[in-house]
Amino acid sequence: MILVVDDAEDVRLALRQLLEGEGHHVIEASDGDELIPAVLTHWPDLIMLDLNMPKVPGFEALELLRAQPGGKDFPVIVVTAAGSPRDAQRGRELGAKEYIGKPWAEGEIEMRVKWTLQSSQKPKRNPPERIFVVDDEEHVRLALMTTLQDAGYDAAPINGGSEVVEAVIKMQPDLILMDLRMPDLDGIEAIRRLRNIPTAMKLPIIVVTAVPSREAVQAARSLGVTSFVVKPWHARDLEIRVRKALDDAAAIRRVSV
Repeated sequence: MILVVDDAEDVRLALRQLLEGEGHHVIEASDGDELIPAVLTHWPDLIMLDLNMPKVPGFEALELLRAQPGGKDFPVIVVTAAGSPRDAQRGRELGAKEYIGKPWAEGEIEMRVKWTLQSSQKPKRNPPERIFVVDDEEHVRLALMTTLQDAGYDAAPINGGSEVVEAVIKMQPDLILMDLRMPDLDGIEAIRRLRNIPTAMKLPIIVVTAVPSREAVQAARSLGVTSFVVKPWHARDLEIRVRKALDDAAAIRRVSV
């Protein structure tokens, strides 16, 4: 996931089109004052930051980010029309990986983004959201957990439907990935029982299963499941769906307070 911070809508659109064309998931912020809230909500892999913005300039926003717990871990590429050697030096002092001038050369964005992502460690979530991975097949659980852990989440394996109901009572996760076909208790019945637990009534659940039947999809939707991932999944698609489910749940909690 890449966060693009720029007050110019046309620049954000151009960067989005370039980055999405390379298969990246892009989120946007229109000024420096939106940087920290966006980072703490989405935990992006990379930040592309303009310098001249009307409310909070880029370097000021970057200084505030670096002062946050874990804020020094986020790789940043400065993209600006107001470049100078002094600005480039300040960017390096604040940990910017690259410095790109506007207008950029063809292929420059793609090349520098690729290099930065390859040469930088993925920022670790602080604290990481806990996700239960529920599947009766060990190799599936392991593959899902690897994808989630690589994305910075705290993933815990659960063998089946009965076990996840017991686990949620003892420890509240932030999200559940749920298979549907399991021998001890199928996914739909497990979700139904979870919805009877007060702390899990609105818990985000993503179904991860082989092609489900229409009846299973309808039953899952009636129980509050909004996202389905079909096996075999693509890691990037799974990451996007997980992040969206967590963000939507957080937004609902904020409104409810």
